[in-house]
Amino acid sequence: QLREAGWNQSRAAGRLKISRRSLVEKVQRYAIRQPERV
Repeated sequence: QLREAGWNQSRAAGRLKISRRSLVEKVQRYAIRQPERV
């Protein structure tokens, strides 16, 4: 969902029906990183 939302965490959290804070915690817990732009 992050990729589909253009890495907009608020939008991705809304699509997943979770709070933005929950999404941020999951991103940190699983060390999810946005791919570097080329």
